Amino acid sequence: MHRWPEQLLVWNAVGATAAHAHHAAHVVLATRGHVGAKVGRARVEGAGIWVPSNVAHAIERAEAPTVVLYVEPTSPIGAGLASVLGEEPASIAEDVRDVAVSGLGARDAGSPLAATQVLEALGVREGRAEIDARVARLLRWLEESELGKDEVALGALAARAGVSPTRLTHLFTSDVGTPLRRYVLWLRVRRALAALASTGDPIASIAARSGFADAAHLSRTMRSTFGMTPTQLLRAKAITPSA
Repeated sequence: MHRWPEQLLVWNAVGATAAHAHHAAHVVLATRGHVGAKVGRARVEGAGIWVPSNVAHAIERAEAPTVVLYVEPTSPIGAGLASVLGEEPASIAEDVRDVAVSGLGARDAGSPLAATQVLEALGVREGRAEIDARVARLLRWLEESELGKDEVALGALAARAGVSPTRLTHLFTSDVGTPLRRYVLWLRVRRALAALASTGDPIASIAARSGFADAAHLSRTMRSTFGMTPTQLLRAKAITPSA
């Protein structure tokens, strides 16, 4: 099974994306010049931009390839990032960007050391996300689960958490910031993307293993999540298969 770490750095050579939103919080850093985006109802421009979890956004222009750091918002690093950059979209200053991307290139996609360099430049230290213990246990279980249809049914997840389905629905959304159904879809997208980045398998095969109906379903979901299809992500060198 292919998984993402709690933070993942990717390289994006595409100057613009379609509007999209996802569970991960992330920082987009232009390797030189500026990047401009529509984030929510506002336009944000700077040497870099900060996009909190689940905020709809579209990169409108980038003067050079960008370094994008995705962070799981419920992780200690995610909490630390939010404490430094805030709960609202924001621009990132040139001097901070310059330190963050110094020496980085397409070869650093997926590198934990490169991700650490970016986080240190931003002044991020681990924080603590306030999550109900039952939700925290469920999150850990979901990370290890095969995400089969029956095991992620609402009733089954509620029984595992020890609460009613209605209570779990409200508690999960409140603590995680993403509805439970959407979070499960996010996990499937993450696993599909990790498989794309680490294998040379056909997209249809990866889609089936990740819980999608077919390659078209995966492509539509990827576009709504990242603003690009799997093929476009590969072409942009945002992900680089190892096989």
